[in-house]
Amino acid sequence: MLTFTRLQLRTTDVAAARSFYAEVLGHPVEDVEALSPVALARGARPHWLGYLGVPDVGFAAAWLVARGAQLLGPQSPERAVLREPGGALLGLGAPGAPVRAFHALNVPDVEAALTHYGQLCRWVRGPAVDLGPHGVHHAFGYIDGEWVGSMASLAGRPGVHPQWLHHLPVADLGRAVEIARSRGAFVFDPVIGPDGVRVAVGDDPQGGAFAVRGR
Repeated sequence: MLTFTRLQLRTTDVAAARSFYAEVLGHPVEDVEALSPVALARGARPHWLGYLGVPDVGFAAAWLVARGAQLLGPQSPERAVLREPGGALLGLGAPGAPVRAFHALNVPDVEAALTHYGQLCRWVRGPAVDLGPHGVHHAFGYIDGEWVGSMASLAGRPGVHPQWLHHLPVADLGRAVEIARSRGAFVFDPVIGPDGVRVAVGDDPQGGAFAVRGR
């Protein structure tokens, strides 16, 4: 079964972003990359990019492209970045230990996404949780394992675009939200996430969407 093994922050101000997330998360964030001028010219905004660890990057990329994904930029045996069939950014990289996060996918067609990722990653479908204005979230996880993410439709959720939003763990959610707001981030009030843990979603000072989760 495949899992996310890397989360990379791509932003417009590397030093400021590192400082912000170190305070909010309570630990340094080293995997930060400056968005290229080409990406910025195409309208790219700062974002967290999750990499699925796959045995063969070329095979996985070709499999996704055959189902409607678009390869973005150069591909190598170690790395590829795509706009997956539902329109969300997705990285492919080396296998490894799973990152500590809850992975939420927002896409136009949840059934298609559950099918594609189920076939590629061997994820199994879990229960659906209705979060009212935040949509119906369909849990997914690993066989004989915990639910590690969810998928939700964009229907009826204006302003939400296709994306993987990785919920980053913090020791004290209230304090993390307070710090983020004091540093210039826009953060919605916390809600109960699809896995029953509180989560707060917002935009960091550079304009990148982020989410933190905790008690």
